[in-house]
Amino acid sequence: MTAEERARQMMEYLPLLLRDGANIHRLFELLGRELEGMEESLTLLMHSRWYTLARGFEPGESLARKTGSELGRLAALFGLYPGRGESSDDFRVHMASLLAVHRTGLSTTPALLRLVSLVYRAAQPPRIEWMGDTAVGRFTVTSADGSARQLRVELADTPPTARRVQFLDVDPGRRLFTRNGGLETTIPELSLTATNDTVAVPIFTHQESGQDVIYLGQVPRGSTLLLRHGHAPLIDGVPSQEPLITANPTRFAGLNAVSPSSRFDGKRTQFSTANARDPQLPTLALGENHWVVGTLSQTELRSYLAGWTNAEAEVRKALPVKPAGLKVDLEFRWTELTPATFTLRIPVDYLPRHCQEPDEEGVVPGLTGLIRELSAALDYGRASGVRPRIELGLFMPAEQVEVTERSQMRWASTFSERLEPKETLSSFGPSLEFEEVLREPTERLTFSGFFDRTRMGGASFQ
Repeated sequence: MTAEERARQMMEYLPLLLRDGANIHRLFELLGRELEGMEESLTLLMHSRWYTLARGFEPGESLARKTGSELGRLAALFGLYPGRGESSDDFRVHMASLLAVHRTGLSTTPALLRLVSLVYRAAQPPRIEWMGDTAVGRFTVTSADGSARQLRVELADTPPTARRVQFLDVDPGRRLFTRNGGLETTIPELSLTATNDTVAVPIFTHQESGQDVIYLGQVPRGSTLLLRHGHAPLIDGVPSQEPLITANPTRFAGLNAVSPSSRFDGKRTQFSTANARDPQLPTLALGENHWVVGTLSQTELRSYLAGWTNAEAEVRKALPVKPAGLKVDLEFRWTELTPATFTLRIPVDYLPRHCQEPDEEGVVPGLTGLIRELSAALDYGRASGVRPRIELGLFMPAEQVEVTERSQMRWASTFSERLEPKETLSSFGPSLEFEEVLREPTERLTFSGFFDRTRMGGASFQ
């Protein structure tokens, strides 16, 4: 409504006697213009408080001007700021999607993947699907040439993490400490490197399980022995013909053996023999694990091989006396499920357009800038105490090879002689025979009548 229309409407409420005054007309026109200005100001104020109507900015403007605009100030109330090269329309979608995440709740897998899609400036909402325990987000993004591209990211909870503990220049018999900080027990890989001399018949003792792992061979100087669960021992990556045996330390020993491993009053006392056919490496318990690595002399090795047919030949692989000054390098490797951690796998072959363009200081953010933005988004949406982790990967298209084999057999046979029945089988045994004895009738039936008005004397039927 214009100022003149407002003035005319106010004049209609006055009595007819007061409508002809000149001053009253100018007063109502002034009031109409003031009301019109107040309405416009109120409209602008309401528009500035609604993200679809607030004044935006140009994509090429500086970050300071974008933040100072009406749309930028409105988004700042929610901790959101426009990015480089981001248009007003994209920023409005970004803002609405962020509020939708807050409405559905943070710290969930769909919320985290949606925050990641906002960093990539993908079309909203993203498509999320599950493949086992891994959430897969499929985003539609814009490539450098302006074409649309499908992007895949993965989010996994409690990811497996490779752990390694290394000990250098270890004296045989020294107690070592490892810690399994995962959620489940696991089986490690054991590695031993002979640094200054040949190591004859090394033994690994796991204190928690009371299990001994013995390699019935020698590790040359400078070579590395690798023991893996369910596999043959490796010397410098080459499979060794020497056996690997596992045994419980509670065993029959000599009268003079006073070590705790030869007693039978322990908590895990078991009577077992050395097993060389199916060696099983010890299982790392949750928490602390202790190891003792050393060598066996011939007398100690003989107590393990009692009852073997070739025991003396195997015993000669050990030294009569343990050498002094022996040094080895040890390494324990295992995989554990990391608690309170989730990992985000992103493709390494794609960068958003705003990460490929130089900023106001002329620096191209590149992959480092993308990871920085993703880390900030994950920190914003994660739960307290949960650690995010970003992994780079190259997702290859799925390939499927189908191999089918069909076997068919056709069989045909002919007989050289043709069998034809030539004799009939006569009845045998008791039988009943029926014979009809009624005679054939010989009487004739005759009658008389009229046919076409002609009397017939008679007719007979036989």
